Amino acid sequence: MRRTLIALLVPLLVAALLLLAGWSWLRSYTRHGTHVRVPDLSGLTLQEATEKLGKRDLFVEVIDSVHSDERPKGTVVEQDPVAGAEVKPDRKVYLVMNAMQPQMIDMPDLVDMSKRQAISVLEILGLRVAELRYEPDPCVDCVIEQLYREQPIAADAKVRKGEAI
Repeated sequence: MRRTLIALLVPLLVAALLLLAGWSWLRSYTRHGTHVRVPDLSGLTLQEATEKLGKRDLFVEVIDSVHSDERPKGTVVEQDPVAGAEVKPDRKVYLVMNAMQPQMIDMPDLVDMSKRQAISVLEILGLRVAELRYEPDPCVDCVIEQLYREQPIAADAKVRKGEAI
């Protein structure tokens, strides 16, 4: 009887010790209970954001850039995790930056397209329709000339995305 009891208790005790050791190791490995608060980086340059995160043992990774005339060039537009989130030390904070230069695209050849098709092409490319002028022509609602800032513009000329044609 005593041997049977020992034979049952020893494996249970070993299993409990292994479970306790594993739980303790996992707790220290995942740094359970330690966290840092992510600061607000919006409007900072990449260097300023890197320094601010470095003080909190966080790292920067730029994942995208967009262009906005409303924000200063080269500054943080978005971040993930968001400001105020609690994360583990040594975590990456992903940033979207405001581009230093606007995106340039090739001007499409709109001449001889229908008005509807030309407007669609401009919108797809991120360009805007400035002013439609109607002139007598055998082709009704066809594009007979494309203008940029009141001057004719050739197909494949570089145009800033968002400009009016």
